[in-house]
Amino acid sequence: MPYSHLETERLSLEEHLQKLKVDQLKPLARLLTDDPPPRKPELLGYLAKRLLDREKLRLLYESLPEIDKSAVQEAVHDEDNRLDLDRFEAKYGNRPGFGSMEAEYGKPAKPLAMDLFFPYSTELPGDLGKLLRSFVPEPREAEAAASDALPESLAVKAYVWENGQGTESEESIPLRVRETAREALHDVHAVLRLIDLGQVRVSEKTRRPGDASMKAVTSVLSGGEYYTAEDASQEDWSAAHDLKMKSFAWPLLLQAAKLVELSGSKLRLTPAGRKANQQSASIVLREIWTKWRDTTLFDEFSRISVIKGQQAKGRGLTPVAPRREAVADLTAELPIGRWLAMTEVFRFMKASPIAISITHDPWKLYIADPQYGSLGYEGYGAWEMLQGSYVRALFFEYMATLGMLDVAYVPPEASPVDMGGQWGTDDLACLSRYDGLQYVRVTGLGGWCLGVSESYEPEPVARELVFKVLPNLDVVAAQRRPAAADLLFLERFAERRSDSVWRLDRTRMLAALEQGLSTSELREFLVAKSSEPLPQTADVFLGEIETRTGALKDARLARRIECADAPTAHLIVSDRRLRNLCQLASERYVVFGIDDEAAVRRGLRELGYVLPGSRS
Repeated sequence: MPYSHLETERLSLEEHLQKLKVDQLKPLARLLTDDPPPRKPELLGYLAKRLLDREKLRLLYESLPEIDKSAVQEAVHDEDNRLDLDRFEAKYGNRPGFGSMEAEYGKPAKPLAMDLFFPYSTELPGDLGKLLRSFVPEPREAEAAASDALPESLAVKAYVWENGQGTESEESIPLRVRETAREALHDVHAVLRLIDLGQVRVSEKTRRPGDASMKAVTSVLSGGEYYTAEDASQEDWSAAHDLKMKSFAWPLLLQAAKLVELSGSKLRLTPAGRKANQQSASIVLREIWTKWRDTTLFDEFSRISVIKGQQAKGRGLTPVAPRREAVADLTAELPIGRWLAMTEVFRFMKASPIAISITHDPWKLYIADPQYGSLGYEGYGAWEMLQGSYVRALFFEYMATLGMLDVAYVPPEASPVDMGGQWGTDDLACLSRYDGLQYVRVTGLGGWCLGVSESYEPEPVARELVFKVLPNLDVVAAQRRPAAADLLFLERFAERRSDSVWRLDRTRMLAALEQGLSTSELREFLVAKSSEPLPQTADVFLGEIETRTGALKDARLARRIECADAPTAHLIVSDRRLRNLCQLASERYVVFGIDDEAAVRRGLRELGYVLPGSRS
């Protein structure tokens, strides 16, 4: 096998061969002749003449095994004529057939045919590469194996020690599935409304939400968080102790998109945010993703707190925006609407020429101890712990939250993520909260946000028998236990009466409507999940609530001013310049829309009055 020497300049074949000794050149020449020349100058001349003969080179290439032909194709059509062995193995499942160019244990070098193409390094000689390019076809594109269906559970191996002996067992853990597009289409407006109510605070320094704000955000999410409190580890040092993702991501996503801004310690809507609340949710989500792709507000990798040294001075983590863009570009190449295992996603990404790089220097990153636990011992071979962890975080916490990826997952401590025997991981049940992500599926919304699809139409709710709605407004579970996301949504509107019975409740419904949900969403949900029309009593019940909630509408913000006496107030509201802008609020009070303040100020000035400065 050639030296893994990737810093060579674009040298000619003869210059590559010059770097070899006679006892290396002779075995190489014997691959072409039984009687190689004895001295180095003649050996160099013979090999160069033979290999730079186009017809003989073509015959040599045609004689290679298919895996070796693929390696030559990859190098020939690489802009630097280099063969990346790790990327090649990820793409083809094996490495090409290099021999040994070094004598070992007193045995002579034993090169193979591939060593004639790569005599000194994993870079093709410049003149040889140019000649090969005239007849070697381009390599095939990397592909990701996808499926239309998911397994019901994940098989996880466990090791139990008893009486000094280890035994291996296998446990089946049910997969949880979240179809995210419909949730995101609701959640984006719900969170914007919550912020407009002044319910979300973030740190002025980090811009991250606190626990109380994340609890408030979770309360308005149609499907809630991915995990429940019961899934979280009870050990506060564990990476699975805090499993909040969607409620953490939304305030950051909206800040990055400049739809909200910090006012004191609270977030408030910007003019763009107020406009977004009136726009189609899919358009808003696409705009948020576009802004997030380029933001430097936050690095998703920083949430993987088990990996230390991220703030090290010098050559630390790579810039986040190009790294995020690389993942987005690779995700855009995945098939839409089909499930992919994360192991397959990782293989596809490693096989792609688009590189994802987390750090300039892996020696600065470590687990538990900077000396013994340094990730530099594995170098860039620790792909899943570095690049893989970053991809999982971006997928699970941000792209799925925006409805771009459907996700199938297990609790992170039950995940079979391979930490490769890394020092310091023996006591870790998982590396991060994102380890539970096992499968992803690019949604139609995701394809549109990524620029793959030209348009997007929301998917209809799939009809299935989950609940039965009774005339007395009870909602009864059908043949199987409802999914956690379905229960979270239903219990926003209904009171649980038993393990399998809920009652539609007016008070709960009004509270849900105040938080941004709608009766039409509930109606559509119940019809889809029961596969039959609603009973007349339930239909009338929902219609009455819909009528009452529609009776009051949120008008634009207004300002109220107090006049010295009633005649002054009546003078203002009857003035020809102000009567269409101002209204009496009571005997001495006048109100007008904030947007009309400049016009009102001019009208009052012409009447001889001065409008006081506004108070925040």
